Amino acid sequence: MADERFEAVPIPQWSSHDATAKERCLSQIIRWCTSPAMSGLVEHFGGEPSVHDSGSYLEWLDDFAASHWDYRAGAERNLVPDRRASPETEDLVLNASRALGLDATYQPEHHDYDAILVLGGLLRACLARPTYARQVLDQGVRARSVVALGGFRPLAGDELELASPLELPGEQLDEFHAMVEGVTRAFGPLGDPAVSEERADSLESSSLVYRYAGPPEVTVVAAPSSAPEQRRANTRDTYKYWIEQIAPLPCGSKVLVITTAIYVPYQGCVAIESLGVSHGLTVETIGVANDSPLFGLSPQRLKWSNYLQEIRSAIGGMLALYRSLSP
Repeated sequence: MADERFEAVPIPQWSSHDATAKERCLSQIIRWCTSPAMSGLVEHFGGEPSVHDSGSYLEWLDDFAASHWDYRAGAERNLVPDRRASPETEDLVLNASRALGLDATYQPEHHDYDAILVLGGLLRACLARPTYARQVLDQGVRARSVVALGGFRPLAGDELELASPLELPGEQLDEFHAMVEGVTRAFGPLGDPAVSEERADSLESSSLVYRYAGPPEVTVVAAPSSAPEQRRANTRDTYKYWIEQIAPLPCGSKVLVITTAIYVPYQGCVAIESLGVSHGLTVETIGVANDSPLFGLSPQRLKWSNYLQEIRSAIGGMLALYRSLSP
């Protein structure tokens, strides 16, 4: 990562025990979206916002990011072609990303959680994130359950090339079974799971849950999509399915979400909206370092375009959270 030129900006946090949580979170959203790091990026890519009230600015920023930084266009992250940029652009993006929390080092704030949620993702993440959760517990953090959240997304692109040297079973190459392998390596031997399954007309509408006895209890979830005709289950779908169908925790429960650092701002905002605001949970999101050795000998090499793509996602998450908190 290049030398820092922007001051770090805190990402939104949510405590169900804080009477000022709503006002604090709204302030954190505005501060993040109007920070010098964000303004520097917008100006570099030709943006000049002409609106000033918070809601309108966030909507403008979301539209701007969708027009300039959405390189996925619906594709999986590892299937997006590489893009070239000037050294000046790359340096600016990397510095801004660090300030905006996409390349930060995160540590749990508490020592006791009702649940640790390990988010699914690409194959490397399905193996690295459960191992990181195991390390968090080994360092003295307590949790009554560990839940790996994902879906039935088939492995694709370089994931298929990695599956063989990682010695993954070849008959079921999808995100759910990669997460099963990840939690088995991190917490095993686990024995045979209790299985709950609902098969629908499509995989996108189906669900599958493996429960392994603890302590801590370990659960792997393939959640159904809320829009199965259009897409697979997304982050919001997995949170919603878990809290409403798998483990309806009481208000005030503490949840630690584990992802990768580059996704913390976006997936953290969705967690606050889906679990904190909607269900009264205290929510904290941390990430495995982007260059962690837990990703193995073939880590994903994040480029400037990867960071901009996730800044674009984070802006969308910030806007959705802002709207859920605004009267």
